[in-house]
Amino acid sequence: MILFVIIAVVALLYIGQTSYYEKHWANGLTAKLSFSKSVAKIGEKLELVEEVSNNKWLPLPHLHVKFMTSNSFDFDNKDNSTVTDHYYRNDIFTLLGYQKTERTLTFKTTKRGYFEILDSDLISGDIFFRRTFAKQEKNFTGLYVYPSLLDKANYPSALTNRDGELAAPLSYNINQYSYRGSREYIEGDPLNHINWKRTAKEQQLMTNLYTPVIEQEVTMIVNFKPFYENSKDDLLEYVIRIIATLSDYYLRNNVHLHLYTNAYEGDKISPFYMPHLNAKSQLDSLMKGLSTINLKREPKDINDVLSDIKHISQSEDQTLIFISNDRTKQLINSYLDLKRLYLSSSFIMPEYALVPIKIDIPDMVYWEVVK
Repeated sequence: MILFVIIAVVALLYIGQTSYYEKHWANGLTAKLSFSKSVAKIGEKLELVEEVSNNKWLPLPHLHVKFMTSNSFDFDNKDNSTVTDHYYRNDIFTLLGYQKTERTLTFKTTKRGYFEILDSDLISGDIFFRRTFAKQEKNFTGLYVYPSLLDKANYPSALTNRDGELAAPLSYNINQYSYRGSREYIEGDPLNHINWKRTAKEQQLMTNLYTPVIEQEVTMIVNFKPFYENSKDDLLEYVIRIIATLSDYYLRNNVHLHLYTNAYEGDKISPFYMPHLNAKSQLDSLMKGLSTINLKREPKDINDVLSDIKHISQSEDQTLIFISNDRTKQLINSYLDLKRLYLSSSFIMPEYALVPIKIDIPDMVYWEVVK
């Protein structure tokens, strides 16, 4: 009789604990994934932190945390992982009641892009592994990996000075002025320079004095349609590095930059434009935009972009930098038509060393693409 009672009690516990776990296993259970930084460079070491918390008395003898991220991340610890078109991870935790634990995964970035982890799958079970329970935990963590800047050894000589550094563009805008004081009005001074407050105070006409502000301005137009389809992904990645390198130099040297491309950021409906870049503090915004350019999407027709620029750009005092691997007759004619609006211009053509270039443009700059 006693044996029967014991067996009955054990059976009730066996079945009962399954029912209890099914109702309560997910209560107070959270899992958070986060990158140690929000921006990084290619080749940089970062950490992905898994934080799991069981905020209830009920222990979880086995908890699987499954998530997916980019296969471009090179993790030091490759246990519990599978790499195909993505990186899949399945980490196992044991949690007592009211316990929180962290696990840090170290990895190296190898590719430009914007990478997100939006959720994770939590899978657990009862004490005797009789049943398995699962839920999806919403999560958001994102990482921008900036494109690498090119070394000086990769610069075309046509764009460098005697020291091998990039040279400043040849455009100057003197249409802006900075106030430097006032003096008594002289016949012939512009009437719109009269300082009426000083005039009232001094009881005679006073005129403002201004110093011309010399500013350099560059309009950079980038065509992401290649001339050949072979190896186009590597070539276009190199084009992004050219944009990043030139833009970094211009903004650090206080050159005003107007950037237009026919490529798209992610799934946005408009091409990537940044028409008002005028300070190095805006470099992060630019690099984030370049990180998200989606080369899998067909670029917009470059002629539509050029049409937009003709309507919005005041270009008489600016330098035009046109970057394109495509050199069809139609595109070259469009470039020649556009360059008339600018003070100076350069047609930068990125291409592999073994690919022949059979065109002759006086201001063409060949930029060798190096894998």
